[in-house]
Amino acid sequence: MISPACACSRIDPIYISLLLLALALRLGAWSLSEGNLSGDEGQYLGIAHEIRTEGRFALHGETTAWRPPLYPAFLALCGSLTESLALPRLIQVLASLAVLELVALSVAFLTRDRRVAHGALFLGALSPCWIGYPTELLSETLFGFLLLAALVALITGLEKRGRDTWAWHAISGVLLGAATLTRSVTLLLPLAWLLAAPFAERRRDFLKAILIMALAWILTLAPWTLRNALRFHAFIPVNTMSGVVLWQGMNPPAEGFGFCDWEAIDRSAGTRNEVARDRILTRKGMEQMAADPANSARLAAIKLLWLFNPWDGDSHALGSPFNPHTFALLAFACLFLIRWRKPGRDLGRPGAEAPEGTHEIRREALILFGATFVYFVLLAMVYYGSPRFRTPIDPILWMAAGAGLARLRDLPRGVREPLCVGLCLILGALYFGGEEIKNHMKAALDRTLDYSSLFSG
Repeated sequence: MISPACACSRIDPIYISLLLLALALRLGAWSLSEGNLSGDEGQYLGIAHEIRTEGRFALHGETTAWRPPLYPAFLALCGSLTESLALPRLIQVLASLAVLELVALSVAFLTRDRRVAHGALFLGALSPCWIGYPTELLSETLFGFLLLAALVALITGLEKRGRDTWAWHAISGVLLGAATLTRSVTLLLPLAWLLAAPFAERRRDFLKAILIMALAWILTLAPWTLRNALRFHAFIPVNTMSGVVLWQGMNPPAEGFGFCDWEAIDRSAGTRNEVARDRILTRKGMEQMAADPANSARLAAIKLLWLFNPWDGDSHALGSPFNPHTFALLAFACLFLIRWRKPGRDLGRPGAEAPEGTHEIRREALILFGATFVYFVLLAMVYYGSPRFRTPIDPILWMAAGAGLARLRDLPRGVREPLCVGLCLILGALYFGGEEIKNHMKAALDRTLDYSSLFSG
């Protein structure tokens, strides 16, 4: 069986150096962070304050299910230890660093080639989102950590094939439940994994793992769902935000996706009751998609571009609207996809055979990572895409791009060097072109998809 040490050993000096680089960058960002205690951060802190002082999950003095509970509870716990907001940010920095370790473990399920792990960790260490978001009081970092930990636990159980496999699958379900209670976007993820089961080599073992995981996941969600049923007399698995997000995704304001025009939202729903508003706007959003499929398809295409947009404006890029990290990540991931080989082959070195007996687990790991990635992409096309929405699946992109970097090194020197020079020139031109190139790209998008007509205002 593959050991994590095969991909990136703890005594590997490159591995240690990359972790130290990641830690230095994250601690540097943490030491400089001030935070914007309005918007989402303000809401999280407000709910956390109510938990600490009143012992209830409330916002503006009223009991709510607007936000998932785990992140405000995390802030409340930190607040009970110290009034300083540096503590939750520091914990998030450490969670961000732990994600890199989970990426190394994930790569170990897929390849023996250390270069893949080195490339993935290098891109992860330099990720602006995973450097910047841990310094903000937002749920993305905790959610991304829990999601990747759930995947690693599930694959570990599939690899072991012993009596304790059920325990790993149950741990995966608890971790995924915690992730869902942090951000409810994973509510349908177990179904996506279940639908991927026919592609597995060991279908029976794969289905068993998913079912055990799903049972633990449901049991983890059950207390909060029961609380919502008792308080609101309605079935609310996690929170009441999805209807608003769906309606906004179908009717984006002039400022772009994700901006809340509460007057327009309440006017469209005809109520300020959060449960009724969630139901009404969910129905309206679905009716709008069904009534105008062409318009919905155009919006979905724009949301997909927004999800992977290097001119995102929301990714902590420095000095330019253009984010070179996103561009490089996508370029190297595409290089991996173009030269994709069967799961029995090593992801990094073409032609290098996998260790005996690891073909099935490699295939299962690829299926789980791939299904998770596709699930989030499809969800973004329904709701809306942004760097924040992409953050939890960025580690999967790091792995694919790490394999792309390894394959780049395998190219003949006469091909590799011009390709690297060309990529650097493109990155430099786009970075220094800044706002002007961004405006040209938006104009081209407008001509292609009639972009501006889709946004109100």
